[in-house]
Amino acid sequence: MKTIGLDIGTTSVGCVVLDSDGNVTESRSLPNDAAMTSARGFERTQNAERILEICRFLLDDLIERHGNVEGIGVTGQMHGIVYIDDGGKSASPLYTWQDARGDEVFRENLRYSEWLSRVTGYKMATGYGLTTHFYLTKNGNLPEKAASFCTIADFTAMSLAGRRTPSLHPSMAASLGLYDPQKQAFDAAAITHVGMDAGFLPSVESAERIIGFYRGIPVAPALGDNQAGFLGSMNQEGRVLVNVGTGGQISICVDRPEPLDGFECRPYVQGGYLLVAASLCGGYAYHLLRDFFRGAAAMMGFDAPDDLYDRMNAAALQSTQITQTQNILDESPLVVDARFNGTRDNPRIRGSVSNISSGAFTPGQLCAGMLRGICGELHSSWQLAKERVSRPSFIVASGNGIRKNPVLRSIFASTFGLPVRVPLYTEEAACGSALFSLLLGGNFSSREELKSKIRYAEI
Repeated sequence: MKTIGLDIGTTSVGCVVLDSDGNVTESRSLPNDAAMTSARGFERTQNAERILEICRFLLDDLIERHGNVEGIGVTGQMHGIVYIDDGGKSASPLYTWQDARGDEVFRENLRYSEWLSRVTGYKMATGYGLTTHFYLTKNGNLPEKAASFCTIADFTAMSLAGRRTPSLHPSMAASLGLYDPQKQAFDAAAITHVGMDAGFLPSVESAERIIGFYRGIPVAPALGDNQAGFLGSMNQEGRVLVNVGTGGQISICVDRPEPLDGFECRPYVQGGYLLVAASLCGGYAYHLLRDFFRGAAAMMGFDAPDDLYDRMNAAALQSTQITQTQNILDESPLVVDARFNGTRDNPRIRGSVSNISSGAFTPGQLCAGMLRGICGELHSSWQLAKERVSRPSFIVASGNGIRKNPVLRSIFASTFGLPVRVPLYTEEAACGSALFSLLLGGNFSSREELKSKIRYAEI
């Protein structure tokens, strides 16, 4: 028995084949080359039909070669929306989660997202689907044939399943904004109050079940990539997941939708919820520092080495005397605030470097300080939330930013005071969507039983 999981990312589309023992028997990835150009600097769109074409190509190839596939799961980038016509075809490009039209000024010197937040009481960010829909509504730019909208993963799942209308899992619906987790529904009254037509809203399916079939194979509803990544990373003991990729996140599983400052409460699977705090920079902060060193080398007439990240890690390790089991020993290190792209609540916040002394002003200290800053932002969130769960015996770390950086893993272990475990497979979200399809197909009785398939790498 095998199942396939699709993960539709912003820059690539990944696909895994998972066997009944939780082993990845094959993993494939293709570039997401669907990005569209625009003269407007705030616009970030992709060709939805091209993304669907890539997904079909990957699925057809894997089905032909593997056979005996009993489920298809789909996950992918949340928040963004694509409009759908009456026939179930795309009526617009995908407006991605990076689309920044919600940061344009609306009225009262407030951005569209700020005005929506103030009037509705919901935290609305630019890139959220209903922020984008609000902007398009107010500017008369709704697609002519649009009947509804959904995320790109929902569009893919419904198209594969032969459906004409989207029906969203709560994990995807909540990512669009103006969603009431208590009622498991969009707040139609708030949406109407701010001048949007609630008739565009897709339905939300709280009952988790197969939505159709692709080539005779059951297709699960699309699952949010954060939720799928959590499902594909956690065994029965796991409670806390930190992810460092381009951005950063800390996710904590709870039983009830509990509000907490600095966190989103996101629907999970089988009635659970995730408390999620996100950093907008995360691993991108280290990327910025790498580019700074590259620029410095070019200024002096040198080409930066290909292994620059390895050299930065070595310098950070030497300057702070970190090993897998030791704490940071430096008495007066540089302090780096890595919030270079602001925060969801305040995009105007900027990063900084402080506590600069003559002895601490070195490349190695800057590298170590940047890594501590990346970790520190997520640890600050953990400090606010740790009373909500019993103390875990370890934290799980995913994403290439931490998977490929042993120094950063050591900093997380030291800062959190807990061992760090890394999932065995790198395609956590794709694996999670594949496992979700097995859960809905009746192969497992609960997500706890399903988690017995999760294993961690020895690194």
